[in-house]
Amino acid sequence: MRFYVQKLAFYVVALWAALTLNFFIPRWLPGNPVDILIAKLSAKGAVTAATRHALELLLGANSSEPLWKQYLDYLGNLAHGDLGVSVSYFPQTVAQTIAQTLPWTVALIGIATVISFIVGVGLGQLAGWKRG
Repeated sequence: MRFYVQKLAFYVVALWAALTLNFFIPRWLPGNPVDILIAKLSAKGAVTAATRHALELLLGANSSEPLWKQYLDYLGNLAHGDLGVSVSYFPQTVAQTIAQTLPWTVALIGIATVISFIVGVGLGQLAGWKRG
């Protein structure tokens, strides 16, 4: 039983570390996701200050809340399954993007697993046949 508790504790800590890094790394990087979206939108026409403000509110980029409060809100949103809005595929949500690309990812993993199994077994047979 102790083994399973240790494994569970390890995975909980690893999940917390991954989520924490996922929260802080984009905030440490230079640039702003709103600027990226404004650049995309400005190619289609003029962008007003109201549009910029709306994007900042939508993405949570113009938050006057302290960082610890933003972090707790982030964890709460994740617990409720709200992954937010995708910057790359705006205005699509992150959940929609994941649902759209997950079948292709699973197919790629399946094909790679079959190929690695076939190659691994073949090389293992070759190594066993030509010992030494």
